[in-house]
Amino acid sequence: RGPPGNGRRTLARAIAGAAGRPLLMMEDAAMPLAPALLHEAGLAALLAGAALLLAPSLAPGEALTVPPLPLAGVPLLLVLGPGGSVALPGRTFVALAV
Repeated sequence: RGPPGNGRRTLARAIAGAAGRPLLMMEDAAMPLAPALLHEAGLAALLAGAALLLAPSLAPGEALTVPPLPLAGVPLLLVLGPGGSVALPGRTFVALAV
């Protein structure tokens, strides 16, 4: 979470790289998340051995629920701006403010 241009995507790429994975990114155009779209992105990330990065632009008060990925073994990273909130039902996560 943080303002535009502060290196959030660079940090996400570094985290994925430290895990030995490339990064597959879904930008604003893919939001809101349709379950079928998330399934396809998860499958592409699994086949590529990549981590999946979601980068939605949420307005203040807007909420995004990220359904579970249908395939295990795909790391999920989220890059958020200063507004909005994200729900990750049934998952453990770490939040960093950058």
